[in-house]
Amino acid sequence: MLERKLKKLFPNSDYTHYRFLKREKTGRRDDIYQLSGVTDTVAIEPYVDLINGHQIEIKGVYSTPLIIHNIIKPLKSASQVLVIATGKPGENNLPFRQTYLDGKLVHFNRLTAISFENQEELARKFNREIQRSWQYLNNRREIKPGVTLEVILIVPENVKTALNEQGMADHCHYVYVSMEELVQAHQAENKIEQPNFASLTAFLLGKTAYKKPHYNPEKLSFVHLHQQMKRYLMAASILLAVVTAGMFTNNLIQSARIKQAYQQIDQSLLQQSEHIGTLQSWFEARQTSPEKMEVVVTTARKLTETNPLPRSIFEIISRGYEDYDDLSLNSLEWKLTSKTGNSIDNLGNDYLNEDPLDEGYMDDSYTDSAKPTPSSQVTVTLKGEALNFQGNYRRSIERIEAFAENLRSLPPVAMVTIQKLPLDINPKTNISRSVAERPVPSFVLDIQLQSGARQ
Repeated sequence: MLERKLKKLFPNSDYTHYRFLKREKTGRRDDIYQLSGVTDTVAIEPYVDLINGHQIEIKGVYSTPLIIHNIIKPLKSASQVLVIATGKPGENNLPFRQTYLDGKLVHFNRLTAISFENQEELARKFNREIQRSWQYLNNRREIKPGVTLEVILIVPENVKTALNEQGMADHCHYVYVSMEELVQAHQAENKIEQPNFASLTAFLLGKTAYKKPHYNPEKLSFVHLHQQMKRYLMAASILLAVVTAGMFTNNLIQSARIKQAYQQIDQSLLQQSEHIGTLQSWFEARQTSPEKMEVVVTTARKLTETNPLPRSIFEIISRGYEDYDDLSLNSLEWKLTSKTGNSIDNLGNDYLNEDPLDEGYMDDSYTDSAKPTPSSQVTVTLKGEALNFQGNYRRSIERIEAFAENLRSLPPVAMVTIQKLPLDINPKTNISRSVAERPVPSFVLDIQLQSGARQ
């Protein structure tokens, strides 16, 4: 409803404003709102375009009449007062604004201008405009009966002189205030270089922490959105630049590391080439026959032999595990050992302790019979646990023993040893535990495969 009222009063203006003032305490208890607007924005638009052109964000537009009570507050004026402030005078023209205040509320505001030929005509027309304003307010019963209207005049010195010679308008009392006195009353004489009504208003607005703008036209909203998008794009550009710089720095670091690793590999390759050249020179100098190198070749193959391929081991365990779904296998490990019980890594240590460049190394008396090569075998360690235990140790042990017996029956398996059962029957074992503790029925089997099982 208020928006429709504003459009009716100011049909061609985006500079409109309404503000809730108070609610009547008697009668219909109506809500009282203040409606304001700027009918002619020709004088405002150039300033708005200039500020926007310099990429300065305009939050809103303030109206001087709506804060006029703050401007005259230090003057200790009456509750009902008519404030008149002149604008920039022309050669024979003087614009001025009349604002009537009742307390802090603006009840009347009018901008007019008078033309004159001399000072006497100026004073006469000035008083006539003040008298017209008093008549209008009196007809609307805005002025209390029998009260002389106080008029605060913020006018130049020549206008003051002319009015003093002419006298005051009827039912009015004039109070003259210069702009310098008003600035001093607000203690702003050292902060305003050129005192005028606009600069004083800007100073008072700057002192407040935040004041909601009176007018926020649609044009300013578009400009605000455009400037906000530019700030977001600038922030995104800065972030992208930082990320790009970080990635570039990381690429430089990685390139330096790769270059260092390449140099290390190149140096290692050079050392290995020198070592191979030394060995090649030694063999060429000794002129050892292939038959005499058989022991060294066999030992080297045993020493460098890798672990057996897991495929054959998994196939053997899978065949033995086909009918034992109530047992869970948790881990499987295997190692390569000699038949004598030593690790294959210990084979051929006598050869390794000899110096290849020693004159007594690889003579004719060093034959296969002197250093026999032991054969190797695979030992698999299988760990697991019984499922659906429910405290039945007898059934779990029987199933584990049956699983071990099934593995023994497989041709590739040489021997199966049960290293651990769910229930340890060793007399030295401490079986005390909490009643709430749930034992895990685990087991461990060692499976020794035949020599050819890993082929």
